[in-house]
Amino acid sequence: MSSNIKEIPCYDLIRNEMKTGDVIATADNSWTSKMIRWATKSSTSHVGMVYKTGHFIEILETVKTGWNTARVGVTRLSNLITPNKGERIWWLQLLPEYRESLNQEKMLACLREQKGKHYDFWQAFGSIMPWKNSNDAGKLFCSEAVGQALTEGNILPYNYNYSEATPKDIISLGIYECPVQISGVSTVLY
Repeated sequence: MSSNIKEIPCYDLIRNEMKTGDVIATADNSWTSKMIRWATKSSTSHVGMVYKTGHFIEILETVKTGWNTARVGVTRLSNLITPNKGERIWWLQLLPEYRESLNQEKMLACLREQKGKHYDFWQAFGSIMPWKNSNDAGKLFCSEAVGQALTEGNILPYNYNYSEATPKDIISLGIYECPVQISGVSTVLY
């Protein structure tokens, strides 16, 4: 993946190019985001999977539901793009060779099965620790959910340990076009 960023300031200009299977990476100014970026030495702290439904670009992602609870849910991308919030958002479009090998039916089935699952705090923490997590999709954290969907969609090999994946691991897979920053202060994605 190139560290260059193709910046397109207007979401409306690119939304029709987004497809199910693309990835959205984000970072904001919350303490959680800062800690994840520090621990993973990355400019991003969160990833979600583009899930195109009709006219809407939705993101399947882990969403906070309370002080210490979260679940896998769907968020409209247009709702994430709010000026002056400090959030940086990048679009990572699958390379054509990966788009061609994508089994979209299996990926969509995986995404549908993920909706409503609870957040996996323990494995999220474990993904940055020296011990190894084993693949367990009973509960999910953001990069684990994306990694599972990419695996089920035949983009990643079935032996890929998505329960070990951090947001930085997901954006560093080498399966995307040059990242496009669609919101926030211009920042290199790494």
